[in-house]
Amino acid sequence: MKRASFSVTAGIFSFLAAMGTVVLQHAPYAAAGERFHDASYVTTIKDSGGNFASRRVITLHADHTVSVIDSGQGGPTFFFSSQLGSWKPDGKSGLVARTIDFDYPPNADVARLDYRAIPLTAGGQL
Repeated sequence: MKRASFSVTAGIFSFLAAMGTVVLQHAPYAAAGERFHDASYVTTIKDSGGNFASRRVITLHADHTVSVIDSGQGGPTFFFSSQLGSWKPDGKSGLVARTIDFDYPPNADVARLDYRAIPLTAGGQL
């Protein structure tokens, strides 16, 4: 009887140890996911000369989808749709997102945009 009890105890301990390992391996992803999801961020886009180009609102959803709207998307210079895609934690403290948008005529096209977000430290430094 002691042998069966020891086997059951060892089996339960092994299961708990294995589950703890899985949880610990995914803890950074859970923490990053909880930090970012269901939030919207306003960004300022500048051209290569440092001049204001547009503003974007990036929304990260809990299901790991992302949507982006841009103040310049309806023209007068460029005509393109909102961006839709997905995001995931980068394995550190930030995230990466990939979206697509559609350009309207006369320059009909499909574009992929990749984003990388990293949190600022308390001192405002990257």
